[in-house]
Amino acid sequence: MELKSYLTLLGGALLVVTSPAHAQVDFAASCSQIVEMTPNESVALTQGEYMVETNELPAHCDVRGTIGGNVKFALLLPENWNSRFLMVGNGGKAGILELDAASHRMSEGFAAITTDTGHDASIPEQASSKFGTDPDMERDFAYQSVHDTATTGKSLTEGFYGQEIEHSYWIGCSTGGRQGMMEFQRFPEDFDGYLVGAPVYNYTKQQMSAPAFLRPLYPDNNPTGGNPIIEFEKLSVLGAAVTAKCDGTDGLVDGLISNPAACDFSPRSDLTICESGGDDCFTTAQVEAIEEIYNGVQARDGTSLVNGLPAGGEAVPGGWGAWLIPDPESNSANMPILHRITLDAFNYLMFEDDRADYDYMIDFDFDTDPARMAEAEKAYNATDPDIADVKSSGKKIIMYHGWADAASNPYNSIDYYDAVNDAVEDMDSFMKLYMIPGMAHCRGGVGFENADFVTALRNWVENDDAPAGIEATRTSDRATRPLCPYPQLARYDGNGDVDSASSYSCQ
Repeated sequence: MELKSYLTLLGGALLVVTSPAHAQVDFAASCSQIVEMTPNESVALTQGEYMVETNELPAHCDVRGTIGGNVKFALLLPENWNSRFLMVGNGGKAGILELDAASHRMSEGFAAITTDTGHDASIPEQASSKFGTDPDMERDFAYQSVHDTATTGKSLTEGFYGQEIEHSYWIGCSTGGRQGMMEFQRFPEDFDGYLVGAPVYNYTKQQMSAPAFLRPLYPDNNPTGGNPIIEFEKLSVLGAAVTAKCDGTDGLVDGLISNPAACDFSPRSDLTICESGGDDCFTTAQVEAIEEIYNGVQARDGTSLVNGLPAGGEAVPGGWGAWLIPDPESNSANMPILHRITLDAFNYLMFEDDRADYDYMIDFDFDTDPARMAEAEKAYNATDPDIADVKSSGKKIIMYHGWADAASNPYNSIDYYDAVNDAVEDMDSFMKLYMIPGMAHCRGGVGFENADFVTALRNWVENDDAPAGIEATRTSDRATRPLCPYPQLARYDGNGDVDSASSYSCQ
């Protein structure tokens, strides 16, 4: 149904009423009627429910539906709409509607939408990576469902309000970051601005990080059960040694490593080695395991298969102690998160022929198996740097990544930034990367994690006001500091309050 037909259906009443009571009645009535819309034959709307204002959320229309029978979506339409459309990305293997994130953005005035990407994680046969037994679900998870949901959501939004969307935005971190990158590489017309956080955009490399990092830490090839070669308690010792060596690379000793790439920490030289073991020292086997995590894995020709992790994430909350060596007191399963999210990916997603009995800790071969993932690379990897059409169409991209991220490697984002910089002239005019010291995966850690990237993106898209240093706040003490576009760093000016962003400049 075209926009004109939508307006006929809804009476065009939402934007012309003057009485507040009348407006509420008309909005509620239009909400209930939205299920009669048919953007195309693949879309089925199942709910249009008017939600009254609460202390948490404004009045809005909660729209639910499916695309192609299996892709579920929720579209939240606020009564006081800001004429903008926003889609939020997923985490992990998706399979759920990200309603909290969508609701948050809807409360800011956006028409906000979320999708489960075509499979339902509450169904055992589709949970984790098992949806990969279905080729349609694989394609939807890879890229198709996000595009279909975006186009459907924009059509419904314009029909409901009876006016065109002024600007549209993508926001996502982790898997949501990969989804955003897949969008601007495959379907750049879907959004005007993209906020991409800690993206697992090289999906096959992300899976390979599990055997690369967990094999050295778990010599028995069993990451479950509390048997790492390095005890969780020793991560604080390792982290303290790294901080002592590299804290001052930004010109200020403040407990925060701002430039891990400049850190020359050497486990063999900078750690105390004691073969008998001890609380404050490391055995040679433990040192070798740490070195393997920093070094990553190279192919026989010297190219990188898995980037090593940067220094600085060893002891931060949400760092190594969550993803690689879990705290047995807080992790009841005693299972590193990296293992949990990778556990069956090799069985159902990475190879063209599913292998239910494949154990990546034992079976994965870095010499032969990467070539077997060629089809997975085509489907899941958003690695294309030639995005000149994004620039020419006036779209904007802000990427961000925490330096202490042990889940999605920070160096991967820098690799993509460098690749785009080589492929597209004047990249700075449409794409910027922010590396956040001390921040773990998407959030948390010890850094300045609270930054309003959304406003920065909107100002760039809508006012051509390119972001530079973006002020961020640290959760623990409310201190502030600018986040600087890569490769710049926030450097202390030499005087003034060290906890105030005004005492720093991007250099």
